[in-house]
Amino acid sequence: MTYEIRDEIIEEFEHYTQYLYTLTIETEDGNEIEAGWAYVAEATEEGLEHGNLYSVEITNLDVDEEYRNHGLGTKIIKRIVNDLGVAAITPCNADNERLYARLGRKIDDRGLQGGTGVYSIAL
Repeated sequence: MTYEIRDEIIEEFEHYTQYLYTLTIETEDGNEIEAGWAYVAEATEEGLEHGNLYSVEITNLDVDEEYRNHGLGTKIIKRIVNDLGVAAITPCNADNERLYARLGRKIDDRGLQGGTGVYSIAL
C-alpha cells in the first residue's frame, strides 16, 4: 500500500496554531483515497504562558474503518511527532487507548475533552 501524509496550517490563533494532517493511499487502480486525518494544536509561547497544558496536542485522529489495523494511525502520529515534537493525546475509546499506550506513556489519568487519560508520545 502506497501512502502519503500531507500537512497544512488550518488557522493561526493567538494561543495556538491548528494543523491538519491528511493520509492518502493509492489504490491498485491508481486512485487516491483519503484514508485518515488528524487535527493538531501547537501552542504558541503566549498559549503556554496563558494556561495551555501541552505544547502539542493531537485533538482528533481518525482512520477510515476500512483501513484500520494496517498501521496508518501509527504513521500519522509518528509524522506529527517527527514534525512538531512530543505530542499529548487523549483516547476516546478502548482501541485508541491500546494504540496510544503502545506508542507512548500515560502522563495524566484525567482526560482532555472527556477522554480516559492523557498519553505523551515521543519518537
